[in-house]
Amino acid sequence: MKKILNRYVPNTLIFLAFVSVILFCFFNKDFSYSLQDAEQQKLELVSWVFSGVMGVVSFLAIFISFVYDNNLIGASKNLRQLYHPYGLGLEEFRANYNEYIRNISRRTNVNILFITVLVTTLLSIIIWGISALLYNGFSMKLPQKVSDVKAIVNVLVYAIWILLSGLLASLCHLLNHIRTKKDPLGGGFLPDKDHLLDIDLLSAEDTDLAEIFRIISPSIELHENPQNSNGNEISIFFPMTFSNIRFVIKLFDEKSNLLFRLYGITEKKDAGKPNFFIVSNSVTEKVAKVFKEQCVRAEFRYYNETFNKIARINGKVVTESKLFSVVPDKINYLTEDGIDRDHTLINNIQSNKFFIQQDYEALLAGEDV
Repeated sequence: MKKILNRYVPNTLIFLAFVSVILFCFFNKDFSYSLQDAEQQKLELVSWVFSGVMGVVSFLAIFISFVYDNNLIGASKNLRQLYHPYGLGLEEFRANYNEYIRNISRRTNVNILFITVLVTTLLSIIIWGISALLYNGFSMKLPQKVSDVKAIVNVLVYAIWILLSGLLASLCHLLNHIRTKKDPLGGGFLPDKDHLLDIDLLSAEDTDLAEIFRIISPSIELHENPQNSNGNEISIFFPMTFSNIRFVIKLFDEKSNLLFRLYGITEKKDAGKPNFFIVSNSVTEKVAKVFKEQCVRAEFRYYNETFNKIARINGKVVTESKLFSVVPDKINYLTEDGIDRDHTLINNIQSNKFFIQQDYEALLAGEDV
């Protein structure tokens, strides 16, 4: 609601200013008035003062508009790279995100300047419009012949008022677009950082989610738990957290038998930052042995808010000393046969809750993770 008011209220106020002058003329169309010399001098003085103020304000507005419009162009380019991050790694992706946030950051002077221009525009339209009516004696007759100099001058006065008012309204409109972050290279408005880090909102945009998940997919680690001599610990690390990541990570052996499924949903908290979560800190040695000796590949599956699959990423197993980890590798573009039922695991769980389920029951019968 606030965004709608910011975008449309200024234009509505300018339109009402024009309407007020027209209504003033309509209700006084039969009014005959001739300016005295002293009144005309005061009217000219007010017009000159307003012209000077408007000139200074317009110069500042155009200068600042040029500067901030360049920022918005940069943000629009950043946005396209974030939506379609082809060839980007995590660091390049994060750098684009940080630069985008800097480019769309709203400065206080833009708001102050916009309010100044808006108020000056409204007053200028009304005062200059009424001044034009008084100067012409409320006459709006069109010239009937070329020799009718007075009627021609009257028309020119009104034309100048309309032209200047239109220029001021256009300047105000431009500043309002900058203030509300209108996308200069595409339609619509530039999203804020919360929108940019929400998978549910991104899935409704023109984005390549598979490429995004290729970069931001988490890794799984299995290592000894220093606080529990009889157990191991499974954790999940997100290099850059997005909200509403609904995922199921499946681990397979060399014969493609399903061993484990790790699943969960991320929340808005700490979005944009790296995050580390402990899934289980009491993994038995037998289960850990299966992890280390049997797991050879993985698949990351991602779902939207209606639990439709939106991306699949292949994962690979990395073993170093006492650390066993599963990391994302490449996008899986292959068409999958059969019905995907993995999403049922995350249908009713809360955000920032992560679970692991053992599926290789022939090896793990009776064991709990």
